[in-house]
Amino acid sequence: MPQITQHKDLLPLGEIIKGMTGKSCCQRILTDGNQLRLYLGTRVSSSIEPEPNEQEEWIFSAQTTSWKLESMNQAMSLYEEEDALGLIAFGHQTITTSQENAANINEKIRVLEGTYLIGLDFPYSTFDLSFTFDPQPELTFEHQSSLTFSLKYRLTLMPDLERSDLAYWELITPNQMLLKFGSDATWSYTALQS
Repeated sequence: MPQITQHKDLLPLGEIIKGMTGKSCCQRILTDGNQLRLYLGTRVSSSIEPEPNEQEEWIFSAQTTSWKLESMNQAMSLYEEEDALGLIAFGHQTITTSQENAANINEKIRVLEGTYLIGLDFPYSTFDLSFTFDPQPELTFEHQSSLTFSLKYRLTLMPDLERSDLAYWELITPNQMLLKFGSDATWSYTALQS
């Protein structure tokens, strides 16, 4: 299994997971074992566990990782004379964390349904994987100065790098490949077993 020992070792993972960007979060599930699962791209059947042939897009799951979901209020301003976009972030607020009880988490993570994944961040310094979701991914500006306010959500996974029994997170891709990130900053990318 490849190990991440320097910043450039993240590049292959980035190439794999960047395909999720722009996909809609169709469903979110917190399983009995407090495993957070997100379905991105297509709606699955009403069953808790979709069959592999039902899965047309991305399934992300985090099982041994602490995480938090935050709302982020932002203001964007376009200045005509400078032709520049200014972004001001304000008002971060924690919506829920993996430490809450399952009933509260299930209710609160509903805010992700119907949002679009617009950004990923996976810093080498911490391996905290962050997803940024936007309920309205398309912003249009007229040719005049304007100010737009938006609400975004950030889901951040914070792995305990000392724990080694299970993968921190897993991703099933549209081409039926399984990406796992786990202990000792190792990862694998293999075909799903039929």
